Amino acid sequence: MSLRFSSSFFSPFVLHLSAYALAGLMGSVALYARQAPGWQWGLMLSFALWPVILRAMAPRLRDAARIERHAVQGDAALAGAMLPLMAFHLLPCAAVLTVTLMDKITPRRRALLAHALPFLAGGALLGYAVVQPRLQFDTPLLVELATVPFLALHFLAAIRANWRQREMVSEQSRRLEQAAQEDPTTGLLARDSLIARAATALAFSHSRDMPSSLALIDLDGFRRVNQVFGHQAADEYLRAVGLRLRQSVRQGTLVGRYGADQFAVLLPATPLADAEHAARRLLAAIGTLRLADWPGLQATCSVSLVATSPAYPGIREWLTAAERALQQAKAAGGNRIEAVR
Repeated sequence: MSLRFSSSFFSPFVLHLSAYALAGLMGSVALYARQAPGWQWGLMLSFALWPVILRAMAPRLRDAARIERHAVQGDAALAGAMLPLMAFHLLPCAAVLTVTLMDKITPRRRALLAHALPFLAGGALLGYAVVQPRLQFDTPLLVELATVPFLALHFLAAIRANWRQREMVSEQSRRLEQAAQEDPTTGLLARDSLIARAATALAFSHSRDMPSSLALIDLDGFRRVNQVFGHQAADEYLRAVGLRLRQSVRQGTLVGRYGADQFAVLLPATPLADAEHAARRLLAAIGTLRLADWPGLQATCSVSLVATSPAYPGIREWLTAAERALQQAKAAGGNRIEAVR
């Protein structure tokens, strides 16, 4: 079961505001426990305005790093000021200090610690000078109970941060895996990914005595395309070839880029005779391909075709046979199919 969070409740602003509300509850109970005068209640309640002020300042600050730095400094100053207001009750003060500093000891955010500590100390000293509380290190039960929601919220916030981190890592891993499996120019399967699937198809064919076929395709004279039309035209043509190949094969057939100007088509559970029909379609599809921006660009292709058999016990032997047949097709003038029987 995966954990999902409400994006509205767990938005940074709502979390920030909720943290101040619960900190205010905790501080208010501490004020009540020591029968503080009214002006100290007003001072405590005014702290809740800071998230609203920061949000109003954000459009003018623009830079995310500056916004974060101001948030850290303001949070630290107010956290320091809360300590004397709570008469330094041990449990709520420890909770405030822990929550204020715990996310700034990680390597990524350690630089913020230098911004937080002076404001934390300054807020505590200024608050002590103004409030001059009688120190009460023991914590009344009512204050302990008021500390629980504050800690619970930050526990949930830590879970949220961890969940978001995992989601980001998972998404990055998925993109890296996809990038490793896809050729960046054509969007087809990359060479290594295609070879791995061909090896699986070969093993399956041997175990079930059900032939599969492999076609290698080489664009004839593609070097001339680069020389005459340029690299941009060559890349566009490769993309168009990849798209045309995908459109010309049946569902379940795998198409990948095998080399600079070479493609591979894996036809699972397809005997050689049926594969030859597919190869002829591919030959015609590429031979008739035209690009609107480069009407003079035209190329043919050579195709080799090899079906699985006991003569190819492993993927290396199967690929070697296909590559040799491809060389024979090109040596014979290209624009033809060389099937290994």
